[in-house]
Amino acid sequence: MKRVFLLLIIIAGFSFMHLSSAATEEEKYYYAFEERVPLVEKENTLLVKFADGVDKTKARELIKIGISSGYKEKWHNAHTVEIAVDSKKTINALKTKLKFNKEVYTCQPFYTLKDGLDMGVSDEILIRFLPETTDEQKMGLIKTYDLELVKTTKIYQKLKVKKGADALEIANKIYESGLMEFSTPGFISYPELHQVIPNDTYFGNQITCNNTGQTFTDGHSGTNDADIDAPEAWEITNGCSDIVVAVLDEGVTFNHPDLPNSRQVRLNGSNFADGNANDPSPTGNMNHGNACAGVIAATMNNNQGIAGIAPECKIMPIRIFNSDGSGILPESVASAIQFAVDNGANILSNSWGYKTSDQNAHPIIKTAINYALSHNCVVIFSAGNTARHSSCDDNGYVEFPANVNISGVITVGASDRNDNQSDYSPTNSLIDIVAPSHRAYPPEVYYPYCGGINGETLEMWSIDIPENTGYNPYPADADTHPPTTGEILPNNLAYTARFGGTSHSCPVVAGVAALMLSVDPDLSYMDVFDILTSTADKVGGHTYTNGKCNEMGYGRVNAHAALLETIDQMNFTISGPSLICTSGTFTVNNPPGTTVSWNESSNLTENPTGTFSANGSGSGWVQPTFTSDCGYITLPRNPVWVGAPQIASINGPTSTPNNNWAYYTPVLESELWSATDYEWILNPINGNSVYDYGNYCDIAFYNSGSYQLLVRAKNNCSDPNFGPYYGTGIYVYETYSMMVAPNPATTEATISIMPSGFEDATLKSASTQPTLGENMEWDIEVYDNMQSLKLKKQKLKGNSTRINTQSWKEGVYMVRVKYNDEILTGKLIVKR
Repeated sequence: MKRVFLLLIIIAGFSFMHLSSAATEEEKYYYAFEERVPLVEKENTLLVKFADGVDKTKARELIKIGISSGYKEKWHNAHTVEIAVDSKKTINALKTKLKFNKEVYTCQPFYTLKDGLDMGVSDEILIRFLPETTDEQKMGLIKTYDLELVKTTKIYQKLKVKKGADALEIANKIYESGLMEFSTPGFISYPELHQVIPNDTYFGNQITCNNTGQTFTDGHSGTNDADIDAPEAWEITNGCSDIVVAVLDEGVTFNHPDLPNSRQVRLNGSNFADGNANDPSPTGNMNHGNACAGVIAATMNNNQGIAGIAPECKIMPIRIFNSDGSGILPESVASAIQFAVDNGANILSNSWGYKTSDQNAHPIIKTAINYALSHNCVVIFSAGNTARHSSCDDNGYVEFPANVNISGVITVGASDRNDNQSDYSPTNSLIDIVAPSHRAYPPEVYYPYCGGINGETLEMWSIDIPENTGYNPYPADADTHPPTTGEILPNNLAYTARFGGTSHSCPVVAGVAALMLSVDPDLSYMDVFDILTSTADKVGGHTYTNGKCNEMGYGRVNAHAALLETIDQMNFTISGPSLICTSGTFTVNNPPGTTVSWNESSNLTENPTGTFSANGSGSGWVQPTFTSDCGYITLPRNPVWVGAPQIASINGPTSTPNNNWAYYTPVLESELWSATDYEWILNPINGNSVYDYGNYCDIAFYNSGSYQLLVRAKNNCSDPNFGPYYGTGIYVYETYSMMVAPNPATTEATISIMPSGFEDATLKSASTQPTLGENMEWDIEVYDNMQSLKLKKQKLKGNSTRINTQSWKEGVYMVRVKYNDEILTGKLIVKR
C-alpha cells in the first residue's frame, strides 16, 4: 500500500520552526570535537549553491533578478557562489527570492570565524562515527535527517542534506547524538599560499594589495577582499624589468632604499621644472612623485618598507612641478610627455590635473596625449578629488586632462577600504575604473563648512623622502589636517602612511598595467584598456548598465583577473596527456622566455624537464613557468589524472523500500579520463540480486536491512587490476499493509498490520499472521465521516487489535495506523 508521509512532514515542520527560532536567539556555532566554535555571520553576504545543470551564466541571471544594484560575487566552485552587497535590505530580498527558486539547492548566510577565516556552509556534512557505533545507529541517523551518503574514506564520510536544509544545524544535531567523533559542515574554507605574502615591513598596512579586514592606519579596518588581489597576481608575475612606467610628478628620490637607482631610469633632461634639468629628484616636502612611484614599483621581499604592485618593473621619474609646488607651463607638460614616450616609457602615470571640467583646456596637452597613444603608450590619469558626496551632496567633476575622453585613455577614480566609492571621487560617465585609496578627507579641507568626514584622513602607505622632509614627519604646510603637524608615522622616515586621493588610485592601475605588459609586451594600449575594464570587479552596490556606472566606471581593478585574461588571450596551450599511468611529457607552445621550468603535484616527479613519472594516484597538475632576463611568468595549473581510477560518489538511493528495484551509477573523481570497466558488490548479498552492467547496476531488494554497495573501476593505467573500492550505505526498510476483517463489520473488527504482499483478507486468526518486531509499537485512530475522532489506541504491541463496533452507526469510517514511521490508511465499513 502506498506510503503516506503527512505526519512526518508535520513533525519536520515543527522541528524546523524550533531550529529557526533557536537560531535567532543563539549565536551560530559548530562542534570541533567537544568544543563549540562560534561563527560570525556576514550581514550582507550569502552563500548560494545552485542545482546541478545551472551554469554560471544562468546563475548570474537568477542573482540579478533579486538585485537592482551592483553586487560582488566570488565563486568557490562551479555551482557555489558567495554574493555580497552593501545593503542588508537588498540581501534579505535576494535571500527570499533565491531560497524558493527551484534552480537553487541551498541559500545560507556566509560565516567566518572571529578572526575572519571563511567558513561557508553549503549542502554537505563531514562525519566520523565513534568505533562503537552500530550499523543500525548509523543508518538510523542518516534516515532521521534524510541525508544522502555520497562518499566514504578511511578518515571520514560525506553526507549531503536535502534541498533547502541547513547543514550547520543538522551537523550539530548529529554530533549531539553522542555517536560521533566529529560532525561538521563541509566548510568552504581555503588556506593561503604563505609565500605570496611579501616580507616587507609595512605590507600588512597595504590594504590596496591585500585587504583581509585587518586594522591599519588610525585604527581603521576594511572589508575582506576589497583589494586588487595582488598576492594572487604575484603568483603569475612580479613584473619585467623591460617595462618602464614614467611618473610625471614632483620627482623621485635618488637611490631610495626601497627604489634604488637600479630600478629607475633616470635620464638627463628629465626635469622640466626649476633646478637642475638633469635631476628629477624632489625638493622640500614634495613627496607626491615618490609616493606614486612607490605604489607602482617599490622593491618587494627586501625586509623593509612596502611592496610595489609591479616590483620588478622600472620607474622613469619626470619632474613637472616647481620647488614651490606650482606647475610648469602647458607647453612644458607636452614636452615632458613627448620626452617620456621618446625615451621608451611603456606607461605614463599622471596623478595630477587642472581644476577645470573643460575637455579641451590645453590643446597642446591633448595633442601630446594623442602622440603618446600613437606610439602605443598606455596613458593613465587620476580623475581628481573634486567631490564631497556625504556632506555636501556634491558629485564633483573630472579634471583636465583626465576628462579628454580620448578612446584608450584610462581615467581612474577611487574606491575605499570597504569597496565603496570614496567620498571625494567624482561621479561621472568619464570614470573608466576605480582603485583603492583612502575613504574621505577631514571636514576642513577645501570645503570648510560642509566637506569631509570626521575621523577620516589620508591613510595609504608608500615611500617618502628620507630624513625630515616629505610627508613624514607630517609637514605644517600640508593642506590636509588632521593629522597634526610633526606626526611621525611610521618611525622609519623613508616611508609614509599619509598618501591618498585619486593620486594613489592612478599608480595602482599603472602598476597593474605594468604587470600585464610584463606578461604580454605586445598588448596595445587599447588591449590594456579593454582587459582592465572587462575584468574589474562590480563593487559598491551601484547599478552597472552595460557593465559600467558613473560612480565606479567598469568597477574596481583586479590585478589577478587582468593577468588571467591577458594569459588567456595569448592562447598558450600545454600539450601532454590528461592521464599519466607511468610517465608523461608536456610542452608549451611559443613560451615567452628563454627557459621553461615546471612545478607539479605531489603524486608526480619530474625527470627530465617536462617529463613526469607517477608516484601515486589521484588528481594532479603540472604548471609551467617561463623565465628570462626580464622576469618570470607562471601559467595556471594544468590538471591531469595520475594512476588508477577512483570513484568520487555513487548516484542512487541511500534508502529504499523492500521488494523494490534500485538503480545506481558511479561518478568518477575526475572528468579527465573514462573508466574501461567497473565492478559492483553488495555486502552482504542476503538474498538480494545485483545485476552488474558495468557503468551502472540494478539491485532487486528482497530483504530489509543495512547494506554497503561497493564499486571500483579500472582504466588503461590499472589493467588488469581495478582501482580502490568506493562504498556507500543503503538502508532497505520494510513496508507494511493494513488489513481490516471482517469488512463490513457488524459488532467487531480486527485491524492488523503485516509486511506488504501478505494475502489473507479473511484474517482467520491473529496467530497465523507474521509477528512484528518484539519491541515495536504502533498507534491507531478511527474517524467517522464527519472527521471526528471515534477511537484512539496507542503503543499497541503485536500485529493486530480488535475494535468493538457494536454501538457504532452504520457507515464508512477511516482507519489511520502509524507504525515504524509509516502512516497506513484504510476504510472500515459498519453494516448490520
